[in-house]
Amino acid sequence: MVPTFNILDSAFQQLVSMQRDKNQFLRISILAGGCSGLQYQFDLETEIHPDDIVIRREEITVLIDPVSYPFLERAALSYETELIGSYFKITNPNADKSCGCGASFSI
Repeated sequence: MVPTFNILDSAFQQLVSMQRDKNQFLRISILAGGCSGLQYQFDLETEIHPDDIVIRREEITVLIDPVSYPFLERAALSYETELIGSYFKITNPNADKSCGCGASFSI
């Protein structure tokens, strides 16, 4: 299986600045919760699990567990900067609806 998850330029640049330690990886997970039923979780980890879906762009590695991946297939990771702060954002074509802040969604 060839993963189809996109790391957009804004997220790539932020991850390059965050991952000074080449043994750290961004893990994206889907959890039950939020106002729309499912929510995104972002963690920095140092271990790649044998069943992880590994997304690479140059020196950046993003990890997605196999349970979360079907919810994230064809999605894109960006990094947004606004007056209230900066954050990673997922644009997800699989989501039927999402909350106003974009932190949770439903399928």
